[in-house]
Amino acid sequence: MSSKQSPELKKVVIVGAGVSAHLVINELVKSKGVSLTMIQAVPFKEAPWGGPLGLTTASDGPNFIDITPTPGVETVHGSASSVTDSSLTVTTSGGKAETISFDYLVAATGFSMDIVLPKPGQTYAERCAEFAHVETAVRSGGNVVVAGSGVVGVEIAANFAESIKEGKGKGKVSLVASGPTLLPGYPARIQNKAKDVLESLGVSVIFNSKVISLSAGKVVGAPGEAFEVALDSGAKIGGVTAYIPAFASGVNTQWLELLPGALDAKS
Repeated sequence: MSSKQSPELKKVVIVGAGVSAHLVINELVKSKGVSLTMIQAVPFKEAPWGGPLGLTTASDGPNFIDITPTPGVETVHGSASSVTDSSLTVTTSGGKAETISFDYLVAATGFSMDIVLPKPGQTYAERCAEFAHVETAVRSGGNVVVAGSGVVGVEIAANFAESIKEGKGKGKVSLVASGPTLLPGYPARIQNKAKDVLESLGVSVIFNSKVISLSAGKVVGAPGEAFEVALDSGAKIGGVTAYIPAFASGVNTQWLELLPGALDAKS
């Protein structure tokens, strides 16, 4: 989207700091006719595969986190809250509202996935502590439940199962899939192979089910603490110390809702 253009440098504001945002930035920094501002919800950049690996082995997490500034870009740490056709309102990490004008706006805010992706406003230290907390819970001897049949859910379930085996833990990993297969959209041979590999690692794959509640109201149990996970089928999984919702909970486009025509029915 664009507003009235300025005869000076065109100001481009990119909301988001993930892969898509940086692909745009990498192209635009080559131009001498623009100034770039990036709105970054956390004060670091985490590789997409950093979450699944860091949650399994906390010491690996920092290897996939970059805390250095993006070259050639002014960075504002905060979250977009609203937008007009010429300005963006950002709630900064300090809790203040800041208005930023633009000539062009790029929305690259992606989607939310609790625990697997950093939470808006989360610090580097808090993210590393989250990795360590999950790893401890997974290796504490309790059961682990991963919800989500996509690539992320399958990867995390396999990583956790291998981690438990290496640590000689007694816990069991359950992967809850809402549909009849793993990896929806992939060829049947790959779906079946994923199921076979998971089961060979000791993962219990539960199809056509959804998690509807946690008895403790927690996502990750404290070390030595266990809770119960209830499924919509009526089944319950007890002795759980870690629950990972490895599915997207929606796209991060709420801040665009007040701008007429910015979103379609799927957003």
